Amino acid sequence: SSGGGGQAREGFQAAAAAAPAVGTMSRWTPGEQEQLRLVREELRAELLEAPQFPEVVGDRRLLRFIRGHNGDVPKVCAMVRKFLAWRRENGVDEVRRDIVERGMNTPLKFPAGEKILELLPQVVITTEHFDKTGMPLSLEQFNFRPKQVLAAITIEEYIRFWIYCLEFKMVVLEQMSEEREREYVQRKREAGEPLEDGYGVVVQLCVIRDLYGIGFEHTGAEGKQIIKAVLDVAQDNYPELMGRGVFINSPMVFNVVWAVVKPWLAQRTIDKVQVMGSSYLRSLLRLIDHEHIPAAVGGGADAAHAPVDFGTGQGGPLAYNPDDDWSHRGGHAAALEELRAERAAADAEAAEAAAGAAAA
Repeated sequence: SSGGGGQAREGFQAAAAAAPAVGTMSRWTPGEQEQLRLVREELRAELLEAPQFPEVVGDRRLLRFIRGHNGDVPKVCAMVRKFLAWRRENGVDEVRRDIVERGMNTPLKFPAGEKILELLPQVVITTEHFDKTGMPLSLEQFNFRPKQVLAAITIEEYIRFWIYCLEFKMVVLEQMSEEREREYVQRKREAGEPLEDGYGVVVQLCVIRDLYGIGFEHTGAEGKQIIKAVLDVAQDNYPELMGRGVFINSPMVFNVVWAVVKPWLAQRTIDKVQVMGSSYLRSLLRLIDHEHIPAAVGGGADAAHAPVDFGTGQGGPLAYNPDDDWSHRGGHAAALEELRAERAAADAEAAEAAAGAAAA
């Protein structure tokens, strides 16, 4: 499974050691490679000074922003800048450390996790179950009363829990993407076949939203508050997580809810959504095999909140080598040193100019 394990980890280490002699092949399409270069150039200082987590400053995360904003580089730079500031202001790097380094490797261990998952049953992400294209599944259920939820937890607790969920999804998807990319490269090597441009892998989620139980209360003040709080955080800071959205058990009232939610969504997101009524199973089976559909919505998968084993050790899928992204500057440490020297020189120049002006 993409959850990890010792044998698999050794395999990844071997694949990493036998990294491809890619030659002129570029990991992303030539267009995306150029957009990445421009974004890295513009955001050099911000990216250098952020914690060097692969799913925060690596190519895949920047590409999610690039793809989510249709390659509009100035817009991408503005959104990544805002995203990095949001991480600092909300302690999101510590959330990431809780998940990857401090054992909060299942949503049940997130702050207020057990209580929230009881109130709002969901599968945050599963590393065992996939749609037919290989996207891991996520299940959100709406059979709850917003007033009851907000009587039991605060909106702040809920947003905090959601930030943990989004970080968890992001890290799991990064690890899965890296594992699959290495496996693909390894297969090509063994077959003696060349890699083609754009061989890089960016895994996305197949999100099932079960709308059974959704009612007019969800379009009231409390319902809107819960939904909008989550959407605002997710849309701005976690673009392109979802590759496919399937809404099942869609009731008549859903048209009203959808009309409320749609203006908050990017067109790209709306285009990925399929809406199915209460006789959804046959349509769902075209997308996902029965043994992978969660039991909660009529399938055969026991999609529990299994802990995930994160490979941060040397050669593991989350062991990030920032020098890969800063190689044109002689590595991350050298680039950071260069940035600090430039700043010190600029400060000295400013001080000298100020002293000159004061003397005049």
